[in-house]
Amino acid sequence: MSVVATLGHFDGLHLGHQALIRKMEERAKQRDSKTLLILFEPYPRELFAKDGELPRIQTLTDKLLKLREFSTTPIHIVYFNHAVAAETPEMFIQHTLQKLGVTELVIGKDFRFGQNRAGGIEDLEQAGIKPIMVSEVPYAGQRVSSTRIRECLAEGDFTEAALLLGSPYSITGRVIHGAKHGRLLGFPTLNLALRKKIPLSGVYAVRVHGLGPDVKTGVANIGRRPTVNPLAHPLLEVFVLDFDEMVYGRRVTVEFVRKVRDEKKFESLEALKSQIAKDVAVVSGTTL
Repeated sequence: MSVVATLGHFDGLHLGHQALIRKMEERAKQRDSKTLLILFEPYPRELFAKDGELPRIQTLTDKLLKLREFSTTPIHIVYFNHAVAAETPEMFIQHTLQKLGVTELVIGKDFRFGQNRAGGIEDLEQAGIKPIMVSEVPYAGQRVSSTRIRECLAEGDFTEAALLLGSPYSITGRVIHGAKHGRLLGFPTLNLALRKKIPLSGVYAVRVHGLGPDVKTGVANIGRRPTVNPLAHPLLEVFVLDFDEMVYGRRVTVEFVRKVRDEKKFESLEALKSQIAKDVAVVSGTTL
């Protein structure tokens, strides 16, 4: 049976990505074909970024969970490395697309592939793979893109980010053991590791899902904890209001509502504790 596929890094799985997947599913139904989503991991630009790691909208876990919620299409992950990056368009077609049985490929307007992005629709056609073009998805006069969403998140504009994503912005992960500094300060936190750089830093009002039947209100900090034993990599710490259970290993989803302030280094633990109390008061007095 023939295969209709689409491919990319799908960071955020925003409205533009969703349009590609819907078109793929519609085309496969018309052709009585199978569907396949080809996912690059890591994001190709992470391999070549000269100014450091590119911020991700989603962790790989979040991406896979959201893809599973949106579609039942099988996912094939291409682990993007220098060897894959060095493949000519002909090599990529042979090693990946033809090997997977792809006969039609649903793509966006600026689709390029292969070494130095040298490949295009003409290469697909020469290999007998039919390209199916999907128009850009506009919002407020601009195209929906991962870059724009990163900008919204960095600015704390979660309302527009949610509109572009098609759902509220969130991070899902398992609760890990921390240094217990929050508990000593009177504000015990749920800690989630961030293995990749994300476009957020600071203190946020959040909703926490996965701690029972009700959604909890919380105050989240994303950063390196500059006041107490600074960290090499950012950590997501969440103080959940009216909740003090041990939930290590529990998978939770932290939904971001609005930014409260930037992260900063305090002169003392007492000053930090006082600011956390103010942050909690601000969030608890707000309807989320």
